[in-house]
Formats: sequence, C-alpha cells, structure tokens
Amino acid sequence: RSALHEYIRHLIFEVLSEATIPLVLRKLLKLPWALYEKYVVKCLLKVGICRFSNIPLVSCLAAGLAQYHDSCGVALVDCVLEDVRCGLENPGAGMYQKRMADVRLLGELYNYMLCNSTPVFETLYLLVTFGHESPELAERLDPPDDFFRVRLVCALLDACGQYFGEGAARSRLDRFLTFFQAYILSKAALPLDVEFDLQDVLHALRPSLKRYDTYDEALAAVQDIIAREVAQFGAPLGTIGEEEEEEDERRGARSRHCGSLSVGTTGLVIL
Repeated sequence: RSALHEYIRHLIFEVLSEATIPLVLRKLLKLPWALYEKYVVKCLLKVGICRFSNIPLVSCLAAGLAQYHDSCGVALVDCVLEDVRCGLENPGAGMYQKRMADVRLLGELYNYMLCNSTPVFETLYLLVTFGHESPELAERLDPPDDFFRVRLVCALLDACGQYFGEGAARSRLDRFLTFFQAYILSKAALPLDVEFDLQDVLHALRPSLKRYDTYDEALAAVQDIIAREVAQFGAPLGTIGEEEEEEDERRGARSRHCGSLSVGTTGLVIL
C-alpha cells in the first residue's frame, strides 16, 4: 500500500470515533479526491462490516463527505446494494455477519439522507422474494427452515423504519408488512429468538398491526392489495410511490447524531 493508502486506513480504522468525525472529515477532504475516492469508500465499507458498532459513525462521516463529493454517497449506497444481492445469490453461514452489517448500513445511510426510501423498500421486497421464482431455487437459496432473511428484514426496519411513520412512506411500509407476513407464514414456525426480534420491531413501528394467523389469510390480503392497485393504476405499485415526505424527520435525526458538517475557508465547522 502507498503512504496515502495507509494514512486513509489510519484515519478510518483507528482515528474515527464519535468525537473525531469532524477531524477525520477535514483530513479526508484534503485528499486528491478523484484519485482516492474509491479507496475511501472501500475502507468505509470494511470498517462498517468489521466493527458493527461503527456503522452510524461511517454513515455520519459519509454524509459529511457527500456534501462536497456527491459521488461518494452514491458509490457507497451502490456498493451496499450490490453486496446485499450477492449475499442472497450466495447464502452461507460464513457471511452472516457481513450480510447483517450490509442491511444495517443501508438503513443508516438512509437515515443520513444518502439515499431516499426507494432502495430501502426495494431491498425489503428483494429479501422476501429473491430466489422464489421456482420451488427448486427457493429450496436452495431460502429453504423453509432458514430464517436469516427474517432477521435481515428486522435489522433493516430497526435501523430506519421509525422514519416511515407518516404520509406515503407509512403506506409503503404498511403494504410491505402485509407481504412480509405472507413470507413469514410460508415458512416453518419461527424460532423463539426470531419471533421475539420480529415482535420488537413490529411493536416499535406498528403496535396495533394485525398479525395474520395463516398463510392463506396473509396471501389473500396480498392478493387484495394487488387487485386494488391493478384496478386503480393498471398494475401493482411495487415499491413505486411518492418520495421524501419523511426527510424533515431524518434531518432532525441526522443533526441529533452528528450535527450538520461543513467545511469553510477556515476549516471544519459544526453547525
């Protein structure tokens, strides 16, 4: 590695903490960005996966970088989405920690306004549909007694679902939760620890949500949603919907976590 590569690793892997985010941001912004952006993104992804507790710090730092280099935020989100899909295509016990970190990071990137809600909802639906084009493929990629995708959905909703409480975002989450229940009921009975995780998330996001008792009941609700959308819009809506009604809430969360970061002519300023 070059000296600058080692310096970047030092800043992100060793120096970065809640107290040092402004310092690390200021120093990274002094780099010849076109030459080192890709390596910065690589290090941000790695530290988030290696140190689960650092994911909010990574997202906050990325939000500060993206104020000056939009491509940084875009690249980070794209890499996370690609990693999520790769994890679904190649499930394996050795990848559990990384896959959990990927969805958690996506949720935090949404919280810090590095993406809108569309990739979040696309990922939620991907988690409950990928590989179910045929029974043979589903048996290999997502067998009935494998509940890790349920954990992934819970982790993503736990990270950012609190901002889907009003307007179009609320409707989109309500829709997804119906599909999610059908997915859960298509599997074997949930282990107690997974059921408890699910209950915690649902209680936090939708405490009055009706839980369906059978797969047939949940499937009928899904089919009813699709039929109503086809009748009204000509096709199922999927993840399409109005955007950004939740941004004011996210701005508040972002300022609570790390402030609004900016760099003036005299250096870094925390607003």
